[in-house]
Amino acid sequence: MNSFSTAASCPACSATDMREKIEIETFPFGEDRVEISVSVPVIRCGQCSFAYTDQRAEDLRHAAVCAHMGLLTPKEIHHVRKRVLNMSREAFHAAYGLSSASVERWENGKLFQNEAADTLIRALEDPAIARRLDRRTATTAQSSAPKANDNVVWGRFPSLNRTPSRAQDALERSRGFNLRIQAS
Repeated sequence: MNSFSTAASCPACSATDMREKIEIETFPFGEDRVEISVSVPVIRCGQCSFAYTDQRAEDLRHAAVCAHMGLLTPKEIHHVRKRVLNMSREAFHAAYGLSSASVERWENGKLFQNEAADTLIRALEDPAIARRLDRRTATTAQSSAPKANDNVVWGRFPSLNRTPSRAQDALERSRGFNLRIQAS
């Protein structure tokens, strides 16, 4: 186990003999209370044994839960958005429909993304997929998309393209089947 002195003084006794040591921490997670183990830096006072952890330990706990759940870590999400796609959170929202507030929470480790969002972000690591899924470019492609009246089904069955009256609809439906009632 690594151990080294830190410059801070103890919050409990004001001693300056603070040492950081990597320790294995186990904690329950989820409804089924699965035990997750992770190595975290723990800062201990050499005089009174007061101990605490900092943001580094919290980040490691969050990453361990992400690994358990099979999700991207906050750093991986940030990497895809910023380094792979070179997008701000607002541009990311406009392109892929993911709330910028949610992305901020995922990247800061305040919230876990759901599996669908995680799958989308993983797919966006491929620039070709990212371009095809970008909603900002899809608006120009929509003008060439087939209209509702160009539907293949309606082309083959023109009666589906009109809105029949209720009486006419009931008559057409009755031609399709006969209801037989058996006496018991």
